[in-house]
Amino acid sequence: MTSLNYDIKDKLKRLSAFEKIIALNVIVYIVGWIIFQARGIPRTDSLVWFELPKDFIEFILKPWSIMTYGFAHIDFWHLFFNMIVLYFIGRSFSNLFSVKLSLNVYFLGILSGGLAFLLVYALFPNSILKDAGSLIGASEGVRATLIFLCAY
Repeated sequence: MTSLNYDIKDKLKRLSAFEKIIALNVIVYIVGWIIFQARGIPRTDSLVWFELPKDFIEFILKPWSIMTYGFAHIDFWHLFFNMIVLYFIGRSFSNLFSVKLSLNVYFLGILSGGLAFLLVYALFPNSILKDAGSLIGASEGVRATLIFLCAY
């Protein structure tokens, strides 16, 4: 193998947990964009299998979406700002806490944000949320890490 291959493998081995999450979010965004371009479907429909539906019956049909919505982004700027905040928070988090705690906080933020979304829509389906779409984006996990770090 060439030196470039070794350099890439070495860099991938040294990525932090949050940098791997950022890479996964970017890959999912690119795959959604490719599907949008190749199929000619609306951008909001390119990641329909990842988004968390607001209706509980739809959620029962797609139970994996309680976690996968946290890795999908429709808008580039939504992805960019979530990942830039996650990068800087992740560096501080890595210096203060273990990787296991960091990942627990991030994924519990995604899980609790999704459950809160489902609960609020179930309690108030005909209120201001009747026009709301499905939940998508890593904002809950990013905010959970930010709040945890600030509270510490």
